[in-house]
Amino acid sequence: MILAVLMLTICVNAQTLKSFTIGEKLIGIDTIITTVAQIPGIVTVDTLDDGIIYSIGFIPSDDGQNVSRVYKVDVDRLVSELEINFNIVLVPLYDKHDYLLRYNTKDMKFIIKNEYNQYMDRPYKLTLRITNKELNKIREVE
Repeated sequence: MILAVLMLTICVNAQTLKSFTIGEKLIGIDTIITTVAQIPGIVTVDTLDDGIIYSIGFIPSDDGQNVSRVYKVDVDRLVSELEINFNIVLVPLYDKHDYLLRYNTKDMKFIIKNEYNQYMDRPYKLTLRITNKELNKIREVE
């Protein structure tokens, strides 16, 4: 459990994921290959014109270039770690296979999108997005 917590670096007030912090100016690269909740993948950030990070995303990838699908246990582990580390409860929307898990605060939006394909060995296509709503409004008018 300690290893899992270390793999998902979280700061409650400033939403930090793998050294990227929403609301801070991006210094250096905007994409890293890493693991989140023991899932190998790519963490990316979106910035305003002045370089302030307004959104952080994660997609699974075994090779750092192509999107990889995951197992249900991976989805469950990611959800659990986000809920524990951010002190939130993600609410599922849609049906039990293709679904969105969502949590909204006054300032932040957390979304995990899952697309299910029963014919694939790893049936879930997963994306995670954490967005600051106020900074996103600024981005929309830039």
